[in-house]
Parts: sequence; C-alpha cells; structure tokens
Amino acid sequence: MILKEQLYNYVKKNKLKLVNFGSIHSGMDIVIHSLCKALKNIDVEINFYSVEKKYNDIFTSNKVGNKIKYNALVSEFEVAKIYQRVDAILMFIPKHFKDSITTKYMEIVASRKPIVAIGCEGDVSQFIQTNKLGIFIS
Repeated sequence: MILKEQLYNYVKKNKLKLVNFGSIHSGMDIVIHSLCKALKNIDVEINFYSVEKKYNDIFTSNKVGNKIKYNALVSEFEVAKIYQRVDAILMFIPKHFKDSITTKYMEIVASRKPIVAIGCEGDVSQFIQTNKLGIFIS
C-alpha cells in the first residue's frame, strides 16, 4: 500500500489517477469544494462511475471540471479491470456513513489499491488509518 508520504511524492512527479464507484452522497458540498481547491494544485484525473453527475456544477464552477470524467456504471468484472489502471480509490465518507465499514471497503482492500478517503471522521477513517490502507482527509 502507498503511505501518505509516498502518495505526496508521487503526485509531485506523476498524474494521479483516481476512481470512484457509486453515489456521492448529499451533504458533501463543503468537502467537494475543499477537494476542488486541492485538485487545482495537482495533475489528476478522477473517473466517477455513477448514474448521476452529482456535484458537477461545483467542479465546473471551481474550474476543475476538466479533471473529472463521468462514466456509466460497469459490471463487477470491469470494476476489477479499472482498479488495475488507477493509482488509488477515491471514497467520500458522509456523516451518516462515518461508522459504517461496508463490504465495499473489503473489495477495495482485495484490489490492493490505496484508499483516498475524504469526509467525516469515525470508524471508517480509523479503519483506513490503523490498517494503513491509504489516507484520510477531513
């Protein structure tokens, strides 16, 4: 797994490729605005696989829309292939899920890709940090 320092050093030299599968829950506006500020300073591509383009207006108004791509949902088989092509898995942790460690995290752990988790502190952030599965940003 990539440690926090390794991730920071990586983004200084390379384009960071992140992916997110599923919904970005409501109530994450402040987190998305903070993410946009960070995206302005790094070479990054984020692919969202979802049925909706939630928060697209925030990405566009913050002038980072060119770093975001929305894609249709794919099969579980395709998810595994996509995991192999990215550097890390982007996860959003809203307040109402901050203590819910779902099977989705186990699938990501099995992919051996680091997690970049953004949102509210709780059992999920502690799980990611304690097990050195990636980084958590609040």
